[in-house]
Amino acid sequence: LSRILKEAEVSSVPSFNRFRKAQANLHQQCGVPTLKCQSAQGNIFYMNDPQTIITKDWANPLVRPHIQVYPEIPDGPITEVWHAEKWRKDMDLSLLSPMYDAGNRHFYVNEVAKMCNGQLVIPLRWVTYRGKTHADAFAVELHDNGTASVLDQESIFIQAKNLDYNYLDLQALDQLPHWCTDTVSKGYPTHMPNPDHALAQGDPLYTSSVDHFSDDVSGNHSKSWNKHWNTYMTHRNLPRQFLQQDSPNASITEQFYDFKQIVEYMHYHLSLFSNLRFGLNDADLLILPLFMYVMNRVGMQHAFAFLILEAGGICTVASAMLVVQIKTRKAMKGFTHCSAGISRTKVNVLNELQTQVALACRGVTQPIKDCQTATGMKDAYTQFWIEDLISRAREMRRTQPSQSVQEIQQELMSWVKDNDAQIYNPFLTLQGLLIIICCLDPTQDTPVEILHTILLGIVKYIWYGTHSTWSLAQKQTFALRLQATNTEANYIMQYANSLIGRQLKTVIQATIFHIHDLLWKAVGQLTALLWFPEIADLQQYLADIDVAVANVLDTFAEIDPTKIIQKIKLHLLTHLHKDILRFGPLV
Repeated sequence: LSRILKEAEVSSVPSFNRFRKAQANLHQQCGVPTLKCQSAQGNIFYMNDPQTIITKDWANPLVRPHIQVYPEIPDGPITEVWHAEKWRKDMDLSLLSPMYDAGNRHFYVNEVAKMCNGQLVIPLRWVTYRGKTHADAFAVELHDNGTASVLDQESIFIQAKNLDYNYLDLQALDQLPHWCTDTVSKGYPTHMPNPDHALAQGDPLYTSSVDHFSDDVSGNHSKSWNKHWNTYMTHRNLPRQFLQQDSPNASITEQFYDFKQIVEYMHYHLSLFSNLRFGLNDADLLILPLFMYVMNRVGMQHAFAFLILEAGGICTVASAMLVVQIKTRKAMKGFTHCSAGISRTKVNVLNELQTQVALACRGVTQPIKDCQTATGMKDAYTQFWIEDLISRAREMRRTQPSQSVQEIQQELMSWVKDNDAQIYNPFLTLQGLLIIICCLDPTQDTPVEILHTILLGIVKYIWYGTHSTWSLAQKQTFALRLQATNTEANYIMQYANSLIGRQLKTVIQATIFHIHDLLWKAVGQLTALLWFPEIADLQQYLADIDVAVANVLDTFAEIDPTKIIQKIKLHLLTHLHKDILRFGPLV
């Protein structure tokens, strides 16, 4: 290129070395740094700096107007995660963006403010409705004796633009109310002013939601499988249309540990943002990142739900029941005893893992296996340390025979206490300023991922079960029928056992018109419903999903009842209703 420019007699052509230096300088100023990380297990991997990624989204004037900072009450189709229940209803109010920027003043939740009509209110949560910022708030009532009380039996809905004076204004004007005894006993005055005032130091303060997606991919260009793990971060405050544009050996939990460390570091070092200019008004802005949910393929989903998956069932209890059914040929009687268990939470999972670690410090394996079998809880990340502690306990008993088992356990537990951040799954131990990033519960916030669950799961099951029984003549007949819908039918039939998600999507979309079979019809109806990017009527949509899921499970049960227990992807279909309600469209 340099030679062409010189031949064209272009003036001031830089040398190649100068060009490379300019490139390096530009990359340093505008690029995303790649960080080298090493897990506690010694695996080395590399990560793009999430702090820089989030910062650039807020700093980009083309992106900033599209960032959603508040949950939204939908007045139309449900399309985004901020329309769904987790962000709009279920999240702790302290985890949402705490302030409303009125230009010349900032209004914070949990502190008294005055409206233009003179009414005193305490905003609880900022929401967007019909494109305008509103707030759920408690009204404040003034009594004849000069005291004030908070009417917290029912909230009111106000427009943010009608707010006139914030807490600091009222304090400066000496217009703060004198609270009655009942209000003081409930603790309202202790939250005023909101502590985030001091945190922001006059700058706007918002939260950014981050999703964590992980998958295993091959590191080879050929079809030879050489698995390694990849992890991806999504800035969930952006609309879906922005998110769907355009080789590590370390496990996902190992990679997430370093990712978590950076996010926690951002919470404790907000001054890193102080010299940055954001948005359209060239003003300083503070951002607190928080994790919304974890998206993974099914194999990782069961790991984040901390399940034991056996060849015979979802957990060892179901597996044992299945063995009895097969041996006794009393399938219906056995299946009637299958019932839903108690939902896991990260608190009871962490407590169970702590129990297993304490048992490991005694150097005996069997009690841990019994515990994992009884509860169905096992974490691959913590299991590495459990096995390490068992080995260390046994070695200490061999080299220090005078020490009792209790003394060895106590010594190892002391080490565990000093290193618990590395021992326990990082998805269970998120920390941050004001505990603001702890809205993630991996047992509840791992929604069904429809590529692996539906296309590479349910559709692949019925596709193999169908074409594997055909004769050559039947395959040729089907290929002719499939080609009628303008698909690569010959390719699909030639590589029927090696289809990828995109091709299986074509199969399920087209095959329902060529194969008159109850299972194909049931799965076809379910997949058509799931690929809805917008939900106009949520209740009707969820009712349709429930019927479609029931039809799929019923038809699978008619063909082979054992698959209901053996295949976790079929079990995950029962979670579609809850996940759509909590997170919005799954597509």
